[in-house]
Order: sequence, then C-alpha cells, then structure tokens
Amino acid sequence: MVKIPALSFILAASALGATYTAVYDGPEADSAAAREAILGRIAVLDGSITEQTADPDEFTVSFEAEADFSPVEDVLSLAGELVVMPVIPPAESVLDFITPVGVELVADDERGAWVVTGGTREDVSLGTGSYWSATPDDDGHDYFYLLNEGDRLDLTGRIAEASVVEGPFGPSVSLTLTADAGAELAAFTGAHIGARTAVCLDGEVIVAPVVRERIAEGKILLTGMFTVDQATYLARALALEPLPPDVRLLELR
Repeated sequence: MVKIPALSFILAASALGATYTAVYDGPEADSAAAREAILGRIAVLDGSITEQTADPDEFTVSFEAEADFSPVEDVLSLAGELVVMPVIPPAESVLDFITPVGVELVADDERGAWVVTGGTREDVSLGTGSYWSATPDDDGHDYFYLLNEGDRLDLTGRIAEASVVEGPFGPSVSLTLTADAGAELAAFTGAHIGARTAVCLDGEVIVAPVVRERIAEGKILLTGMFTVDQATYLARALALEPLPPDVRLLELR
C-alpha cells in the first residue's frame, strides 16, 4: 500500500530549507521518461536541483527544498496510477476480515464504505478489492471501500490539464482528460449512472461520488472539502507524468 499525501500535504516552510538526495532504481530509471517524471515530482516540492547522476538502472538527484522529510518522501514515492472503479455497497458485500478484539468494521451505507472503530487502519489487513480512503472521516476514523476491480477505467498518464477551481464545497480540482480518455469516461459514466464510483490515486481513494449523469466533455471535478493547499497539491500531483512501472524510489536521504 502506498501512502497518498494528497489530502494532508502542506509544505513546511524552513528558513534554511534542507538538502535531499533521492535514488531511484529499475530497468528504466535512467530513461528520459523516468527523468521527466522524477524531476516533475521535485518541481511539486518547489525544489531546486543541485546535482544529477545516472548509472545503468539507477538515477540519483540532489535538490534543496523547504519541506519536511515525510512529505518529500511521499511526493517522490508517487507512482501516479490513476484509476476509477465502481463501489460495491456494504449491503451487497460480505467481509471476512479478521480484526483484533475491540476493533469493529461498521457499514456506512450513506457513504458506501466501511468504517474502522476502536482502532486504526494499521489494525486491519484489507483483502482483494479493498481500498483505503486517503484521509479519515470528520470523526477521525479510517474507512475503506470495496471496489469492482473487474470494471476499471485506467486514466494513468491521461490527464491533459489539472487546475484548482472554486467548487460547491470550496476549493476543488478540475481535470481535463485526453481525447481518448474522455471518450472512455463518457462510456464508463454512461454505464454507471446512479452508482457510486471511486477515483483512486496509487491505490487509495481520493473521492467516491455518485455518478449523476454521463460525462461527455472529458472533464472531472474532484470535490472533497479540500483546503487551498490540499487542492493545489492534488492538482499538481495528478498532472505529473507517471513513473515507469519498474522504477521506484530506492532511497531518500
């Protein structure tokens, strides 16, 4: 499971900033596509690159940024996988998860999710088709969705534009898809009118709205009670080029 900082990431200003060195490895780590994706992540951090070196199957970059270690690691670890899948309502599902004594999984039919009470996500080992929400609910409870993985729309690397706009509940993120992705979105939403669908980034649910109508214009509006900082980060993250499948962050120091 990859931690998604999209809804909690805020740059932590530092008078002096910090110097980081990130090492990526994989068969395509020194490729032009990997470099573009990696440097784009550093740009999200407003980082200033000081050195780059490449070896077979490895790419190392040093940079300065006014951010704490944890959010830097979260951003650099982003694979950039963006997928949309239908939610399986609690009423139509049966859980067979084993939880510690005192930890319960409570159905939230209004949200279409399962809420963890008496514990946290660390106490629950999710099964196939289960995805955590990127952030807890208003009461601080972690929750997850059961998703239909056999009916998925892959939007990875198919975002033409991402921007922050004022939505019905405050700052939101507007996504414009590439032409082919837009056509697939129209077909997907047309087949799921009235159903709840989840938008997932790197295996965690960002939002899970109910599809009200067929989306024919190739645009998605993500609304989730975001702050301006959160929406800005999310827009930047979704606009990033995805890392090649076999490339990963090996070390950050």
